[in-house]
Amino acid sequence: MRALALYQIGAFKESCMAFAILLETPAPNLPGFWQNLGLLVSVVAHDVLEADFQRALAQYQRFQIAREQRIHQFQESFARSSLAALPTVSVVMPTSNYERYVAEAVRSVFVPTEEPHQLFHLLNRV
Repeated sequence: MRALALYQIGAFKESCMAFAILLETPAPNLPGFWQNLGLLVSVVAHDVLEADFQRALAQYQRFQIAREQRIHQFQESFARSSLAALPTVSVVMPTSNYERYVAEAVRSVFVPTEEPHQLFHLLNRV
């Protein structure tokens, strides 16, 4: 990533600008992006950050707060729903020399043959 390379060679102003541009792309979803940005911020925090970078950082902070609120709301509504009462299912597939069947077996777990409410009634009878 260009922004990280600029940081590593000590071109902090240019690295700030490159990270600011990346904030508007899918790059923040890449592993390590925020750690690398944090390294840069820790180095330049004593300097006045560029206005564009400050705006992008503030925008990200607002995004994170809104995201955390949405996650919390989802968790609360899920906890109140009947889906939360359904049991968790674990699938263990020991296999040796049958790699060609693993993908089909995993796929069958995600495409159940019974409807969830039918499974729930079957489990209650056990």
